[in-house]
Amino acid sequence: MTDVNIIKNIIDISVYAPSGDNAQPWRFEIREGVVFVYNIPERDNSIYNFNMSASYISLGALIENIKVASTHYGYKCEVDLDENETSNLVAKCYLSQSGDVQEDYLFKFIKKRATNRKPYRATTLSSPFLLEIKNYRKFFPDNFRVNFVLTDNKDLVKTIAEASSANEQIVLENKDLHDFLFSHITWTEKEDEEKKGFFLKTLEMKGPQQLVFKILKSWKILRFLNKLGISKIVAKENSKIYSKSKAMLAITIDSLDKISFLETGMLMQRLWLLATKNNIYAQPLTGIVFLRNRLEIEGESKTFNPNHEKIIKNSYNVLEKSFDVKNKRISMILRLGYADKPTAFTKRLKPNIGF
Repeated sequence: MTDVNIIKNIIDISVYAPSGDNAQPWRFEIREGVVFVYNIPERDNSIYNFNMSASYISLGALIENIKVASTHYGYKCEVDLDENETSNLVAKCYLSQSGDVQEDYLFKFIKKRATNRKPYRATTLSSPFLLEIKNYRKFFPDNFRVNFVLTDNKDLVKTIAEASSANEQIVLENKDLHDFLFSHITWTEKEDEEKKGFFLKTLEMKGPQQLVFKILKSWKILRFLNKLGISKIVAKENSKIYSKSKAMLAITIDSLDKISFLETGMLMQRLWLLATKNNIYAQPLTGIVFLRNRLEIEGESKTFNPNHEKIIKNSYNVLEKSFDVKNKRISMILRLGYADKPTAFTKRLKPNIGF
């Protein structure tokens, strides 16, 4: 037998998963001890989320949290991922009480895990963390298909940082991307409490940078400033911050399908919780990866001008070469390192749970 109140507690904790622009694209149904996890497509209609790939990664991270959180309450969780590309159902989580369940040692870090956009220190990643991430397979089934590559080579870290920061240039030059970003920004703590958006303080901007950022909200002003090279300047400054990372980690997949992206999220969350356990922070650098995947699936681009399409393809090729990925696709990149605590944290919506 399962306790509905306990399952609700598990879900309340599990929603502390990362999602693009804090979209939180999930809802739940509980039926006879089974948690049905659904995608909410309208929560994230960004250009990055082509074929729901970004949402699936977020949902995969959520599912991994459910697996971890269940053990705290003495429940075993078996996950059945849904392969139907057109269905909003993403997984069934079968929960059952078991006397021999031990609490997953990463449970206490679910709420502590956070994106940190500050510059990182050049301290070498701890040996326990490097050992733990190598042993991730034992937490996943035999048919689990995704893997990861990690590099702490200083030159490669810098190259990956430069290629990833091309995303910021495109965001400031593409009106749709620009408008979507600023429509999700919450500018004050009060607004963030009401809207639960992408809180300005989590971007770790200093006073003058915040002022410039607010000015860039105007597409008319931005178009003029782009003639003076502001988009390239912003990308270069972000590249400097990304370069101040001790390591870069890429998750790799075989194909651009629903299961691959769900498994990407599951692995990402497991590795991110391990990093948090070892006082290591992370920040996703996914823009170029998502845009490149969109171009591949979309075929002839209806979204980007030829120059942006070229930047996306060239930047992604640099990422593939830097991570030495062969016959694989990159689905996620995390920069890793030690840093001061984030200035602010994103809020969570109350989970939408049906019965």
